[in-house]
Amino acid sequence: MSVLIRYRRLLLTVSLLLMVVGTKLVVVNRSGSDLPEWDQWDAEGLQVLLPWQQGSLGLADLFRAHNEHRIVLTKVLGLAQAAVVGQWDARVQCIVNAFIHASLAAGLFWWGGQSLVPWARAAWFSVLLVLFAPPIAWQNVIAGFHSQQYFLLGFSVAAIWLLPFHQPYSGRWWTGIIALALAFFSMGSGFLAAATIVAVSCLQFLCRNKTLPAIAPTALVGLAVTAIGWFTRTTVDHHDSLRAQSLGEFFTYLMNSLRWPAGGSGAIAVLIWAPWLIVVIRFLLRAKGSAEALPTRAAALGGWTLLQILASAYARGAGGGEPASRYMDTLGLGLTFNALAAILLCSDRSAQRPVRWMYCALALAWTGVVGSGLNKLVRENVVNELEGWVVAYHREGEERTRAYLATGERVHLESDQIPYPGAGAFIERLNHPELRALLPASVRPPISLSQASGGGFAATDFGYPRPAGQPTGLSPETPERPHGVVFGSFGTEGNGRWESQPLSRPSHHWLRFEVAGNPDSSAVTLRLVDPESKAVLRTVVPASGPAGAWRPAYVEAPDRPFVVVAEDSATDRWLAFTEPVEMARISRWGEIVASRGPVFAVAGSGLAFLAILGSLTALRRERAGPTP
Repeated sequence: MSVLIRYRRLLLTVSLLLMVVGTKLVVVNRSGSDLPEWDQWDAEGLQVLLPWQQGSLGLADLFRAHNEHRIVLTKVLGLAQAAVVGQWDARVQCIVNAFIHASLAAGLFWWGGQSLVPWARAAWFSVLLVLFAPPIAWQNVIAGFHSQQYFLLGFSVAAIWLLPFHQPYSGRWWTGIIALALAFFSMGSGFLAAATIVAVSCLQFLCRNKTLPAIAPTALVGLAVTAIGWFTRTTVDHHDSLRAQSLGEFFTYLMNSLRWPAGGSGAIAVLIWAPWLIVVIRFLLRAKGSAEALPTRAAALGGWTLLQILASAYARGAGGGEPASRYMDTLGLGLTFNALAAILLCSDRSAQRPVRWMYCALALAWTGVVGSGLNKLVRENVVNELEGWVVAYHREGEERTRAYLATGERVHLESDQIPYPGAGAFIERLNHPELRALLPASVRPPISLSQASGGGFAATDFGYPRPAGQPTGLSPETPERPHGVVFGSFGTEGNGRWESQPLSRPSHHWLRFEVAGNPDSSAVTLRLVDPESKAVLRTVVPASGPAGAWRPAYVEAPDRPFVVVAEDSATDRWLAFTEPVEMARISRWGEIVASRGPVFAVAGSGLAFLAILGSLTALRRERAGPTP
C-alpha cells in the first residue's frame, strides 16, 4: 500500500495516457482507414516518399513549404513510418498520433498536478480526460497526416511552460529551446509560441519579478524566432478565398471560436474565457517567483491559444463560418487552460470566502455551459460524422482505388468519394510505381494465383462479364467481390481440391485472405504448403462470422516458396477465398493495437482506481496522525 501512496501521481499520469489512447484507438478502429488521403498525397507522397524511393531525397524536400506551412516533423514522421513499416499506412500513423496527443495530456497533468491540492488535482485529471479523450476534433484522430496539429500543440505548450520560468542556460531552459524549434517546424503558426514567450518575459520584467539580465536571453531567443517566422512565412494564392474577406467575417469567425463549443451569444464567450481573464488580472500582475508559476503558465498558455484563434480567423475566416474539426484540439486547449484557471481560483486560500464562493459559482456555470456544448458536439461527431458518412467515405474510397488499380479504368475514380480531390490528379499520383509499391493492404493489388492442379473450385473475376448461369462457387447469400479473382467450392458436392502454382517468398511478413464458407480443421481447409515436401506451413483460419459473409483471414507468410492448397471433401460445407494481399508486420500489429482500444482504456481505469485507493489511504493515515 505504501507503494500506491508514493506513486499515486505517476499512476494517475499513466492512467490518463492509457485512457486517452484507448478512446482514440476505438475511433481509429471503427472509422479510420490505412489509406492516405488528400494533402498527404502531396506533402508526404510527392515531396518525400517519391524522391526517397527514387534515391533523390534531400534535406530541402523536408523543409519545402506545404501550403502555408513547413510541416517538417510530419514529413519526417511519415518518412520514418514508411521506412520502418515498409508500407504507407495511415492507420499506423493514427496510432502514433494518439500517443502524441495523450502524452500532452499526461504531461499537463504531471506538470500541473504537482502544485495542486488533492481535490484540485482530481479535478485537473477529470478536465484533461474529458477534453482529450473524446473525438472532439475527429479529423485529427482518424487522419494520419494530422500529426502536425499535435506537434504544434505539444511543442508549443512545452516551450511556453519551460522557457520563461527557468534559469537561462539550465537544462530545462535548453529543453524549452528545443521544444520551441520543433514547434516552429510543426505548422505555419508555430512561431506564435515564441511571440508568447516574449510577452511573458516582458511582463515578468515590467512586474519586477525578474531583472533585465534574467529575461534577456529568453526574450532575445523569442524575438529571433518570431522575426524568422514572420519574414519566412509563405502564402498560397489559391487559398486567398479561404481568408476572411472583411472585418465582419473575421470577427464572426473569431466569436464562433471563442464561444465554442456552446455557441449562443457573445455573453457565452465571456463566460467561457472569464476564468482565464480573472487569472490574468488577479495573478499575473502580482506574480512573484515560483509560488505563482502555475497561474502565470495558465495565463500564458491561454494567451497563446488566443493568438492561434486570431491566426485561424484571419487565414480561414472566409464567410465567418464555424471552425473546422481539425482546429478544435486547439480550441480544446483554450478550454483546458480556462478550466485550470477556474481550479486555481477555487483553490485560492488567499481570497476571502465570499470571493471564493463567487469563483466556485463561476466554475459551476462554466462547467454546465461547456459540458452541455461538448456533449452535443461529441454526439454529433460520433453519430453524424464518424459512424455516418466517414465510414462510408473510407470504404467507398478504398473500393474505388482498388478497382482502378485492378483495371486501370478512370471511371472508377470519377467520384467525390475518393481520397484526393479530382480523379485526374489522383491518377497521376497512383501511377507512380514507387508510390504503388508502398500502398497499404486495403488497396494493395493481390498476389496472383494460378491453378497448378486439382478441381472442384470455380475461379471467377466478377469485374468482367461471364456467361449466364456459370457457377461462381459462392452461396447465394455471399456478396460478389467486384474486382480480383475468387475461388469457391459451393455446389461441388464435396469433391474439391485446388492447388496453386508455386509462389516465391513474399516481401512482407503477413498475408491477408478474404474467406467465406465454413472451413474446419479436417474436411474443408485452406493451407499454405511446401511444394517439395508437401508439409503444411500455415493454416488459413478466418475470423468468426456467418458462412455467407466474407471474413478476413491473416496468416504469417512462409519464409520459403509455397503453394496455396484448398480442399473441400464435405457435402455440407464449402469454402471460398480471394487472392492474398501482402501486409507489413507493423501494419498487422497496427490493426491489432487499434482493435484493443477498450483494453487500453480498462487498463487506464484500473491504474486510476489504484491511485485513488492510494490517495484515500494516505488521507486516512494523515487524519489518524503519527503512530505512537
